Amino acid sequence: MANVKMRRCPTKILASIAVVAILATIGIAAPKVLAQTDTVEAPGAPTEIVATPGENRLEVSWTAPTSGTNNSPTNYIVQWRSGAQSFSTTRQHSTGTDTSYTIPNLTPGREYTIRVRAENSAGGSWSDEANGTPSAGLVVTEVDVSSVTDSTATVTVTITNPDSTTETVYFRYRLRGAESWTDVTPLTTNSTSRDFTLGSLNTNSDYEVQSSLDGEFRNGVRSAVFSTHGPPSVPTLSVAPANQQLKLSWTFSLNGGTVTSQSVEWKLATASTFTGTATPMNDARSYTIENLTNNTAYDVRITVTTNYGSETSTSVTRDPVSGPSINDITFSSITRTSATATVSLDNAQLASSNLTVYLRHRVKSSTGWSETATLNVSGSTATFALTGLTSNTMYEVEASLENDFQDSVVRDLATAKSPPGPPEAVEASHADTELNVSWSAPTNDGGEPITAYIVQWKPDGGSYSGSLRLQVEADIHSAQITNLVNGTEYTIRIYATNSLGDGTPAEVTGTPSTVPGSPPTRVAASACDQIQGLSWNPPIDDGGSPITSYIIQWKSGDEDYDGTTRQAIHDSGEPFFALEGLEADTEYTIRIAAANVNVDVDDFGGNVLWSDELEATTRPGACVVALSFGNPLSTSVPAHVTVKNTMPGTEVLLRYRRDGTSAWISTLSMPTASGESSVTFDITGLTPETRYEVEASLDSGFSPTGSTIRGFFTTSKGSTGGTVPGPSFARIFRIEPGISTVTLEVGSKVVLWTDVYGRQDLLDNGLADRAPSSGRPIFTWDSNGKGSFEEAEIDSKWQNSDPDDREVVFIAPDSPGTVQIQTELSSPSDCLGQQQDESVEEAEARCEAKFTIRVRRALDVVSGPDDLTDPQTTDPGTGDDPQGPDDVITTNGGEVTSIEGVTVTLGPSAVPSGNEVIIKITPVGPVSNSGNTGQDNTLVGMEYAVRVVDAAGVTLPIYRFLVPATVCLPLPEGQSPVSSGIGLFVIENDADIRLLASEVVTRGSGAVVCGTKSVFPANVAVGVDGLSADEELYPDTGGVAPTHLWMLFTAILGLAAMLVGLNLRRQKRRHPGTATSS
Repeated sequence: MANVKMRRCPTKILASIAVVAILATIGIAAPKVLAQTDTVEAPGAPTEIVATPGENRLEVSWTAPTSGTNNSPTNYIVQWRSGAQSFSTTRQHSTGTDTSYTIPNLTPGREYTIRVRAENSAGGSWSDEANGTPSAGLVVTEVDVSSVTDSTATVTVTITNPDSTTETVYFRYRLRGAESWTDVTPLTTNSTSRDFTLGSLNTNSDYEVQSSLDGEFRNGVRSAVFSTHGPPSVPTLSVAPANQQLKLSWTFSLNGGTVTSQSVEWKLATASTFTGTATPMNDARSYTIENLTNNTAYDVRITVTTNYGSETSTSVTRDPVSGPSINDITFSSITRTSATATVSLDNAQLASSNLTVYLRHRVKSSTGWSETATLNVSGSTATFALTGLTSNTMYEVEASLENDFQDSVVRDLATAKSPPGPPEAVEASHADTELNVSWSAPTNDGGEPITAYIVQWKPDGGSYSGSLRLQVEADIHSAQITNLVNGTEYTIRIYATNSLGDGTPAEVTGTPSTVPGSPPTRVAASACDQIQGLSWNPPIDDGGSPITSYIIQWKSGDEDYDGTTRQAIHDSGEPFFALEGLEADTEYTIRIAAANVNVDVDDFGGNVLWSDELEATTRPGACVVALSFGNPLSTSVPAHVTVKNTMPGTEVLLRYRRDGTSAWISTLSMPTASGESSVTFDITGLTPETRYEVEASLDSGFSPTGSTIRGFFTTSKGSTGGTVPGPSFARIFRIEPGISTVTLEVGSKVVLWTDVYGRQDLLDNGLADRAPSSGRPIFTWDSNGKGSFEEAEIDSKWQNSDPDDREVVFIAPDSPGTVQIQTELSSPSDCLGQQQDESVEEAEARCEAKFTIRVRRALDVVSGPDDLTDPQTTDPGTGDDPQGPDDVITTNGGEVTSIEGVTVTLGPSAVPSGNEVIIKITPVGPVSNSGNTGQDNTLVGMEYAVRVVDAAGVTLPIYRFLVPATVCLPLPEGQSPVSSGIGLFVIENDADIRLLASEVVTRGSGAVVCGTKSVFPANVAVGVDGLSADEELYPDTGGVAPTHLWMLFTAILGLAAMLVGLNLRRQKRRHPGTATSS
């Protein structure tokens, strides 16, 4: 018979089984029991690292480490660097079976060092380093423009393609000097060239074309310029009379053509046809017609013909005269920016006095002339100094003896050649440790061909040096700057050179960066009916570019992440988000990845690193839904914690520490007050200019899968606060008017207030209603001098010391009209600044609230009788009076009683002086709990609507009493006045009911449930906080478990703990000093 060893089952396992069985019997889900497994060990290092060169890439492969059952790798990390750089570029694989990776977008010819790490939950090991050098990719070598017409051109792009592979050639063009490019559909080729045909071009225009094998036009960009052509422009003709002569000069634009002939024609002004002709040389721009009759009118014109057509000037009429005239303009001492113009005169001796010579100039073919220069002369010449000119530019210079330049001579002046002007359209795009810069040719090449481009760069705060310099061929308009530091801003300058020297530089800035090099960490979730507060720590390595968004994915059960329906893009750099639309009582697995400008959140593929997964379960009950901060001072900050579904007196816990440290500085606690949904902690004793991490929770263990939420703030530099560097939760996102339009009588009052929304765009007036010592934001009110403001005493917690706060009383002026009131935050830093895709105007509008007050003349109002009975008037707001005696006019307070025992009581100061209102109480019907899923309370009895009508009979959409009104409803049948949890609830909508500060009062007619509220209209009903065991009386709303079942559950756990303790004591007595295992 075989030996059989029996092993005693430990009592702790028996106790666990017993508890699970009992809980299953009473219908409560048991907590998960994790099976014991062998200890996981870290894997060894990968071996045989091979980096195979490819076109602009390295194909990395490795051999997996030898592994057993408990040290298999779950993923690999690949890192690479070049030169003396550190390993800063990282890619992570989510699988432990894939042993290869392609490193893309590398620089050809540069050697890279690669290493690979195998890891699992216990750690990992790095491999030995390996080296590889990517090969040069194919490039565009030439761009040639041919077959140019007035509207078309053919561009031939030549590439290196020794293996005749199929390559995509990208091409674009634009008017020279324009900002935007026109992209041409890319073409593929397996040869060494490809033609692009351009059509619908502008006639007589300069164009620039670029081609590259890089669709982003960052690398290997080649360019060319060309001009479309057409007939010459219409010549501009000037005619200067002289003795028996007319001196002609003209200008025109060739528009790409070459002059083939010119023809001067003249006739008597009285004749019908031109009889005189002359043919000046093709390069001539002036001509003198001689042997004319003085004081006789002649018509003259000039026709210019090029190989693309001809144009004729407008006819000019002039009379030859025997007096002085302009003979010519000559130039000397020509430099890049100045010249001397000498005007020679004919017959100057015939003048009876000194002559005044007028002279002006302009860039040829432009429209605006310079300021006219004048000179009085007694001889036959006048000399002018021309300054402020542009090098290598053609000017027109015009001289006349008349200030209207009717009779003038025009001559061309070309300034001296020079080094080129600055390159145009300079752009810098970033890559991993690289910047790719591109540019266009200078508009002014200085008159000599550009021979090269020089590219220099310097880090922020540094200087240009000879080592940080590249020289690029003249027809290449791009450069790749490598070996840079991610996250550092660089200034790049590019200048062209020609035979005359280096030109004027153009500058651009850029910051190299890559995808975030590490994932978010320490993910936590505050879960109740939804996961209201999902928070995390930003990645340690942002890739050199600020985090712009987070990708959040979730799944339930054994599902895979689908990346569509269960994915959210959090377009904010703030590590906080709320997941909505989740199923109740469901366990979700969540992961988060960070994105910067290098990550396409719509198609991120494997370019993101995921955080460790977090499991969180939606369940009914209380939770923390928001954590925000007031304006941080140098040593203190107020922290606001918003909770949901809590009972009065629930302890809210908060702890804080310096960001990046492990030890928490302090843990604070504060109970919630009755009717309050938030608490405020004053965190003091902080260090200036320091970033802190804060956690708020309802769980003493601050479990990341419990009701825990996390946030960050940075203390300011000075003791009076100031601009807060880095991310902060302390600011308000927007403010809105509590009531935007109000109608008042002259001299009467109304309460105005603003509602405050936090960073998650959730209503959170606690951001503005905290203690003055905590640095609460101040609101400034402005009515443009109409009416006045006084202190509002609505908030009993913090009495205002001045009217500059969230709530004020406005006193209408004594004359009717419309008053526009605006309130805004006194300190702009209290409101979140301009957001992405938001204009400055839209950002400013978020941080101000506007009210329209319509002031009317006083109306004759009949007050209600002293016994507060209904005056039996109809309601002009509805046209009827369906409630009969249920409404009453009140002037200075009193009690309104409905026929069903519902009362609304107002104190003597509840209604502003001069106001009279009607309170109407309408039975809605029996309450319904069908929409209250997820609420830990149950409505019972009847629902009532309470609304306010003004003295003119108009139902008010929103009305706030100066002192809260007390609303009392009869205690529903079957309820005991001493039962716990009974209170008065406001029904905001089908799925949101809120408990008011309540009490049960016994009166002669029976018990009533009373609560206080300031703003109406409102629907109210009696409810019970928590579910009752009576399923018929209290339909299931998905609330918390019945109280008596929780007590039974606690007792069972206590009994199990006692059994474990007794068993351990027995074993210790039996086997003292002996260690056993099972």
